[in-house]
Amino acid sequence: MARLAGSGAFRAVAPTSSGVNGTILLRVQLDDLYHDATTSPGVARVVLTAQLSDPLRRTLIATRTFAATAPATSYDADGAVAGLRQALDLALDDLVTWAAARR
Repeated sequence: MARLAGSGAFRAVAPTSSGVNGTILLRVQLDDLYHDATTSPGVARVVLTAQLSDPLRRTLIATRTFAATAPATSYDADGAVAGLRQALDLALDDLVTWAAARR
């Protein structure tokens, strides 16, 4: 939410639980969060699926899957988390750019 609000592309950003009726609804699903440790230090992978819809018209505007990978910084849990954080950042940056272009 902070990334979407910070993009400046939207007048307001609120969670669905807030009761705010917006003109665009973004749903994001985490499809995959994986640390491939078959080689040292490993690779982190994040896959998200996003759907933009118009809740008033009950129409789907667009859907897209975002995948990003990043190297783990070390061959342990801390390194995997750092890689996953970086991969998630990349996927979310792409998602925000995509959503802003479709508003």
